[in-house]
Amino acid sequence: MRFIPLFNLLLFTQAFSSQPKELFIPRQWSAEVHLSYLAQREQFIDQMGTEIKGRIPFNSLLKKMGQWRRKIAMESEEEHATKFGCLRTKGANSLFSHLCLGCSDEVYLRAAQILDRTPKYADPFWDNYKSFKMRYCQYFGKINNESIPLTRICHLQTKLSENYGDFFHFWGADPNKAMVWVHTETKYLDKVIRYLGELYEKILDSPDDDFFVSLAHWNWWYTQATPFYRGSAAIGEIFVLSILKSKNISLKIKHKLLLDVEGLLEPNLELYTIKYPKFFEVM
Repeated sequence: MRFIPLFNLLLFTQAFSSQPKELFIPRQWSAEVHLSYLAQREQFIDQMGTEIKGRIPFNSLLKKMGQWRRKIAMESEEEHATKFGCLRTKGANSLFSHLCLGCSDEVYLRAAQILDRTPKYADPFWDNYKSFKMRYCQYFGKINNESIPLTRICHLQTKLSENYGDFFHFWGADPNKAMVWVHTETKYLDKVIRYLGELYEKILDSPDDDFFVSLAHWNWWYTQATPFYRGSAAIGEIFVLSILKSKNISLKIKHKLLLDVEGLLEPNLELYTIKYPKFFEVM
């Protein structure tokens, strides 16, 4: 799943098809490991910036970034380290994550506002739990005029008892925070990743006045894809920072702003694109 660069953050992730599977366990990083990660990240961004200048193919770039994130996970002995940087184009049908990733109550408020604008209700996705009800909002994107279902925000409406065990503990005790993002289904990922490659080429060829639009479009689509079982957020940030490095643009992501969370909380690509430059500040 995705990696969030706030290392005391509890991360809940679940891969599933028709029924629940093992929950990924929350993790914490020590200050020493955190500093080691940051140092290695800066070196890697420098390396990737140089390779992007040389127009490394997108699939090769994505593979290198996935391998780097998995190496970090193995060195720091993170839970399910082998899942980091592994594309989820095969295997479980979907991946989801709890809104606690956003690390603030504002995330729940913004998600609730999205759900209020699109009041849809449905059974959940698991065959064994059809009695549960959810409120949800489905995001869509278009590739060559084809509408692709992407992220879905879900808010569980059924009050749970303790009998459901560990699988449902991530919903939390507060019913107002019983929300998850369900990421783009596996069957669409190959198509979305190919499109990300097209957007990457567009970024490389973009004139200065169109650069941030192209980068924003890539970032939004990548976030909706969440293409790796784990580590997607860190890999996405590294991609963006490496692109900036390759263009000699001295910007950094604003402190405590999480690019993937911003994307997951904006169903509209054009609105996200307008807001995108505000996610950065001068180094």
